[in-house]
Amino acid sequence: MQLVLGKKAIAMNTATLIIIVGALIFFSLVIFYGWANLQNIEADRASCTIKLLNYCTEWWKNQFKTVPYNWADKAPIGCEQDPIKINQPTADDCNILVTRSS
Repeated sequence: MQLVLGKKAIAMNTATLIIIVGALIFFSLVIFYGWANLQNIEADRASCTIKLLNYCTEWWKNQFKTVPYNWADKAPIGCEQDPIKINQPTADDCNILVTRSS
């Protein structure tokens, strides 16, 4: 006994497959677009303060032995400029900041 699919069944399977692949591509592009937008964080007071806290926390974790990463490489870029003026902190700055916030 041989199972034979009609032309209508083949067309429905093909249409379903095309819809599923299209939805997968669409959602992949949406996720990628959202990720790409997160990489270009605009420098404002709040985002630069978060950058400062993250930097100091990472430095504090290794007891200020080595700098955790290059300050200029992490987003947001431009925290040192007016009107924000948050510069790369020193070990003393971070120590004060981390001990006061904990």
